[in-house]
Amino acid sequence: MKKKVITVLATAGLTAGLLLASGGPAAASPACTTNGYGVTRSGNILSVPATSSGSLHCHLQQGYNGNRAVWQLQYSITWCYRGYGEAVLNIGVDGNFGPKTKAALRRVQQIERITADGVYGPQTRDAMMHRQDSWEGDQDPNVCKKLSW
Repeated sequence: MKKKVITVLATAGLTAGLLLASGGPAAASPACTTNGYGVTRSGNILSVPATSSGSLHCHLQQGYNGNRAVWQLQYSITWCYRGYGEAVLNIGVDGNFGPKTKAALRRVQQIERITADGVYGPQTRDAMMHRQDSWEGDQDPNVCKKLSW
């Protein structure tokens, strides 16, 4: 009986440890701190949140403030999803990820049919549209597209 109880407790502890340690895809990535550039299959350059080293594998969440990456996310949301209702239009492009930005991001995630948790990570990066960057005047900055890998 004692051996059976120990086995059950050990299994429960291992299961709980695995569940707690395995955050979602966004939790496993570093914080986005600036904007970087991604490319579509057709060669369009998109401006997207990135780490200071230029990696696009990063996350943003409520509470991140004064951040160029948050500004870029807000800009893409307000520009690319402006026809999708008040939640999207009700945010400022100020670099502060507050409750309104979280609500707007959740709306974008719902539109794109992914988990609507209000956290920007690799899944959201790939699913949402980003504003095209205008490099040397050869691209129209008023176009939104999705990244393609």
